[in-house]
Amino acid sequence: MAVNGCPICLQKQRRIDELEDENERFREKLRLGVRKEQEGLFGSSTPSSKLPLKPNTEQKEKKPRGARPGHKGAGRRSHDEETVDRTVDVEPESERCPDCGGDLEKKGWAQRSVIDTPGQKPEKITYRLAKRYCPHCRHKAFVRPSPAARD
Repeated sequence: MAVNGCPICLQKQRRIDELEDENERFREKLRLGVRKEQEGLFGSSTPSSKLPLKPNTEQKEKKPRGARPGHKGAGRRSHDEETVDRTVDVEPESERCPDCGGDLEKKGWAQRSVIDTPGQKPEKITYRLAKRYCPHCRHKAFVRPSPAARD
C-alpha cells in the first residue's frame, strides 16, 4: 500500500490490490486443475467416465460393420421356375400416373416369391409385378398385388 495520502492514488492502489488478490486466486485454481489432471481423480466413488486417459493409451480401430463386400447373404431365396406351383401376373388398373395423370412407361417386371398356405399343403406362388415410370413427374410406380389377385 502506498504511503501517499492522495485519495485518487489511494483508490488506484486499492484496485491494484484487489486485482492482485483475484489474480492469485485464479493461479491457485489453475494449479489445482493442473495437479488434478496429472494425478487424476481419486476415490472409490469416482465413475470410470470421469477418470482421465493415460497418455500412452491408444485408440483401437473399429471393425467395419456388416457383411464383407461380395458376401452372398443369407436372406430368403426366390423360388425356381421349376418348383413354382403357380405364377400370377399383376397388371396396373390404369396406365396413367397417379400424381400428374401422364402416360406411364413400361419398365419391366419385378418378382415376389410367396409361400401361401390356403389348406394343408403350402403353395409356392411367384407374383410378377409390372413396373412403371412417369417421365413427366419422375414417379416410379410398382403394382402391388391385391388380395383379389391371390384367389
